[in-house]
Amino acid sequence: MPAPNPPSSKNLHVLAGHLTTGALLGILLACTDGVIAMVRAWDTLQPTGIGDLTKTFLSLGFHLTALYSPVICVVACILGTVDLSLRATPWLQPALRVLQSRAEWKRSRPELWATGMALLMSSGLWCVTAVPVSEHFATAYHNPQMAAVTLTVTLASLAVALFLFAMIIGVPLRWFTQGFSKHASLATLTGLLAVLLIIATILLAPKLTWIADAIDSMALIVMPIAVILYPIGPWIWLRAFAPQTHAHSPPKRPHANSKAWLGTLVPLMWVAGTWLVSANTYGPNNHLRHLLEHRAVAGHTALRLHLTLTDKDRDEFSSWFGGGDCDDSNPNVYPGALDAPGDGVDADCFDGDGSRDVAELSTGNYGTSPLATKPNILLVTVDALRRDHLGCMGHSRKVTPYLDSLCNASTRFHQVVAPSSRSIRSIPAMFTGNYPSQIAYGTEYLYPALLEENRTLPEVLQAHGYNTGVVMGTDYFTRVRGFFQGFKHVVQLQNYKPNRRRAVDRAVQLFQRKINPDQPWFLWVHLFHVHEPYLWDGKLSAFGDDADGKYDTELQIADQEIQRLVGHVKTHSDPNRLVTVIASDHGEAFGEHGTYGHCYTLYDEELRATLLIETPGVEPRDVHAPVGLQDLTPTLLNLAKLPMPAATPSRSLVPLMTGESQRLSREHLYAELVPDGLFPYDQKAVYKDNLKLIWWVKDGTHRLFDLAQDPKEQRDLSRDSPGLAEEMLGVLRAWTSQTHRSENQRRRYVQAHRLSEPPVHMTHPQEFVYPGKFTFLGFDLPKTTYQPGERIPMTFYYRVDNHIEKDLFFFLRFQGPEGYRLPRDFHAYHYPLRGRYRTTEWKPGEILRDQVELIVPQRIRTPLDLKLLWTVLKRQRYDVPTSTGQRSIHLADIQIR
Repeated sequence: MPAPNPPSSKNLHVLAGHLTTGALLGILLACTDGVIAMVRAWDTLQPTGIGDLTKTFLSLGFHLTALYSPVICVVACILGTVDLSLRATPWLQPALRVLQSRAEWKRSRPELWATGMALLMSSGLWCVTAVPVSEHFATAYHNPQMAAVTLTVTLASLAVALFLFAMIIGVPLRWFTQGFSKHASLATLTGLLAVLLIIATILLAPKLTWIADAIDSMALIVMPIAVILYPIGPWIWLRAFAPQTHAHSPPKRPHANSKAWLGTLVPLMWVAGTWLVSANTYGPNNHLRHLLEHRAVAGHTALRLHLTLTDKDRDEFSSWFGGGDCDDSNPNVYPGALDAPGDGVDADCFDGDGSRDVAELSTGNYGTSPLATKPNILLVTVDALRRDHLGCMGHSRKVTPYLDSLCNASTRFHQVVAPSSRSIRSIPAMFTGNYPSQIAYGTEYLYPALLEENRTLPEVLQAHGYNTGVVMGTDYFTRVRGFFQGFKHVVQLQNYKPNRRRAVDRAVQLFQRKINPDQPWFLWVHLFHVHEPYLWDGKLSAFGDDADGKYDTELQIADQEIQRLVGHVKTHSDPNRLVTVIASDHGEAFGEHGTYGHCYTLYDEELRATLLIETPGVEPRDVHAPVGLQDLTPTLLNLAKLPMPAATPSRSLVPLMTGESQRLSREHLYAELVPDGLFPYDQKAVYKDNLKLIWWVKDGTHRLFDLAQDPKEQRDLSRDSPGLAEEMLGVLRAWTSQTHRSENQRRRYVQAHRLSEPPVHMTHPQEFVYPGKFTFLGFDLPKTTYQPGERIPMTFYYRVDNHIEKDLFFFLRFQGPEGYRLPRDFHAYHYPLRGRYRTTEWKPGEILRDQVELIVPQRIRTPLDLKLLWTVLKRQRYDVPTSTGQRSIHLADIQIR
């Protein structure tokens, strides 16, 4: 009798089967995920043909394979080890022989079938009962430890009771199975279990509709496929390649294990090879990055894992997988670092040692003012007014007859870029001449204060003898401290969307009562007509019921109000001294790139602003040179023959208005979305000639457009011109590191709010665990009694317990007496750390500090007792319970006196 194969031979085949299955499953999942990603992004693929589409799919599939296969093969090794351990366990051998035999699956087993059905019924009852029991104990006890102990004992007792129930009902089930004993096999029991699971899923689906929002639905399809397919692979390998031991087997040849070695080494070499190639080639193709990181089911998660593992200096940038770190042994070297010249170190990994000067500061680059005396200035801004909705700018509808006539008498700027698509950032930039990240902001939530260190246009004018006034046609900016620096007379309406005539009524009233004709004056009137929501009071649209038609209806009314305001001012002013400016703080989107309104993107429909300047003695003209809205400050100071208070990146537009120059002495224009608690969008954009690049900072992706050939920004050129895209991206990174205040730089802000350990003393230490996510450690609240207009500073502390896959939103609100409605926006709903460090980026073990400040509204009832409540939401919709099942936590009691 020949000797049986040694155990090591069979063991090697088992391991080979698992590794080969892991490698093949990695390829299969990568290809499946690649198809899903391309389907999701079909509208933006821009393929030039079937060959281009195939190339994109192969590249995407290859990089996904490189990311997925190592993880799956590690799991395969673990499963292979478990498999070998089970095979070597003597008491499991009978069960393994049954599972490996087709005949045993079909064999009649009435006793086993009845026992299985009894256990299945008991398990179902336990699951159905455990849910309400858990919810009851989570809310019935105030002490979390007591709730946990009681719940554990109750569920264990329930399991014992149901096991006894299974033993009891097993007796009649055995009698019942005698009637169809031929069909009472392991195969029918397994099939019945599958049918019951399908029925349960269908019945429970209406109650679990939140899954579609809380979980990636494609992951629910892909992952079960992987779990089902995996066990088949090792079984096929053993049947096909492992030498079978029989009584009459021929002697084993010396190379009989070669297939096992190949099955072990080839998958390992394949995984290592694809990983190395992908690590060194992934990154330059920005279009591919978008597909992998934002459209694939698990691409972003897998990439983050590999970037973390390969980041040797722990500066959050890897030198592999497109991380861009040019020296991964030095934590002070990374893309976007401040690169001091002369030290021989390319700290920002761009353009060699030292960054090129992209700040482009000046004191205004003034031209010759055409005015003999200090002018009176009327500035009318219309929130969210799109330039291309004016008739003089090409709009097909006759919506703005008065603005069109004023346009024909003014300098018309056709290429005006707002510094931001959010008013709270754009207007301060317009009045300081700086970009938003160069402005000093306070810490108030939602309405960040403008600190006194900022020098604004009205401050400069007032310091030189101007009488300054403002009429704000909304209450939106009511709680922004410092927003009206330099204005002597301030009128703010008390409604978000007031009566459409009220703003101009108050402006005319202010002009009549406060403006002295013997003193130069500056009057700013801000209209809110075309800001969302349009036609809020049910007024009928004159141009259709779509958003565009309603917008134009509001604009038509705004045009009439502007005519009433400007007409009154011109009638009662010296026409030889009056400078009239019509502007908007940003544009408005109507779905061109999937968004409506503003504050969301830096595409031109949200960024392009309106700017018309009517100046005595200046002939009307069209200016097509690109300008920024922040250029308004040096322009008006230039006309008034007053100096800029400091060097800024803005330029006077007077040389363009008078024809002295055709272009400004500036190479780049920038725009940005600075993240905050409600609008966590972190984006930068740079314009150079006809080119524009948008950089999604958090995502690490960018898009390049040629606005001359593609004014609607539909064709991304970063794939066809990667070198040019990287050049402009480097300019943006250098601009960020050189010019942004440290508190406005995302990386530095996050570093400043990471703690080595929780504070020793907290005013309100508490501990609420969100399982698998983070622990709420407590918060600081200096006092609990406040007055109207007073600030409420709060600092929250979190310990990160695990990687968090969901973007969590913190719902901090006040609850007043029953029947009393608190003022709008008196809350602190926010993404943590001002939206600059989302929970999907948190790292296990971190201690984070989250600072929030609120202002008690002036128009609030006093005395008033409030409850401060805390809730964590997924996607701003679904409550996340703590370990004890609590969904809303009472943090403190606040008194308003």
